[in-house]
Amino acid sequence: MWSITRQHQWPGGDFVVEVSGGGLDYANADALCKEYDGEFKEFIDPREAVETAISIAKQWQKDSDKEILIDRGYTSGMSMPFDGYPIEEETFTELREWAKKEYEKLKKCYQCGDLLSEK
Repeated sequence: MWSITRQHQWPGGDFVVEVSGGGLDYANADALCKEYDGEFKEFIDPREAVETAISIAKQWQKDSDKEILIDRGYTSGMSMPFDGYPIEEETFTELREWAKKEYEKLKKCYQCGDLLSEK
């Protein structure tokens, strides 16, 4: 499961859209309040999470005079800043490739092929 938050990183001060593994319980503590559709939502499909994060990053960049970054990771429940990468096509391609690989590893229903939730 993955979640998306917008973060104002500590201590560096970067603004990063994070795709966090483990759902909301594993998101970093510096999350900003929800402003864009898809924030604080939990996704079982990493491809959907990445596309939503890209959309949020693009919208946030249009609304901000600060540089907006994007990244994915897993905090193991700790508070740790994600590095963040520029919101550009090369970054988006890498995120999409990662999401596709993650998707391929997930358990799917043997009858319909849909992703199985943790339940």
